[in-house]
Amino acid sequence: MSHVLVAGGTGMLKDVSLYFASHGMTVSVIGRNHRKFEELIMSKESSGFINPVRVDYSDYEQLRLKLNNAVNIYGPVETAVCWLHSTAPEAPHIIAEILNEANTPIKYFHVLGSAYADPSG
Repeated sequence: MSHVLVAGGTGMLKDVSLYFASHGMTVSVIGRNHRKFEELIMSKESSGFINPVRVDYSDYEQLRLKLNNAVNIYGPVETAVCWLHSTAPEAPHIIAEILNEANTPIKYFHVLGSAYADPSG
């Protein structure tokens, strides 16, 4: 089963998490909010698996620990979609570093913004 990582996957990227799970993939979702994880898991169709990675990604030590744990359990990540706020400037580098340790090809998408951040709208 393919392993996908979605950072921000309980909020703005919730549909991305559900998309990959609906295609039978294991989706490790980084997030902090327990209620949002419950809502995400309840929204999932029968196929696929949501692995909640409960961590504040600005806590870099915990991010490393929990992401390494997910990779050790579910295997190397093949695709990562990450929406990370500027309050944690090192998080994208830490995630990329950990995922690169598997030395396998990976698709890494770093979402930089949304219409919410557009000052003209």
